[in-house]
Amino acid sequence: MVWLLQHVPFRFWGFPLLKVGNFVSDSGYYYFTQHTYYYLWDGDCLVGEFRIRHYLTESLRNGAGHIGYSIRNDMRGNGYGTTGLKLTLEIARGIVPEDEIYLRVNKDNIASQKVMLKNGARITCEDEEHYFMRIPK
Repeated sequence: MVWLLQHVPFRFWGFPLLKVGNFVSDSGYYYFTQHTYYYLWDGDCLVGEFRIRHYLTESLRNGAGHIGYSIRNDMRGNGYGTTGLKLTLEIARGIVPEDEIYLRVNKDNIASQKVMLKNGARITCEDEEHYFMRIPK
């Protein structure tokens, strides 16, 4: 089995995958900062997508955090999330300025909770729907 986390420099829907700048909603919160997409491949099979947000706005610090990811439905339960997050963390540690990597997970997403915990995360707080996790750099 071959694992490769690959940054793919192509365009999607006419927008570059490396997003530069900020988006401000009507409420004044910044939701997007510079971020980079990476793709997890097993041989010729695209397995998942991982995003690193280079900087945190206040809304991201108290929300989605530095890393987001998804694994193809038919590939879940095979360790791809754990390995993909491990590879993404290696890259993120050289990018993000904070001392910890911030993540958020839905309380009903047990699989992603396990992925994060296997990668050294700890729960720092929670709300009704989410756990907020931190992983040391």
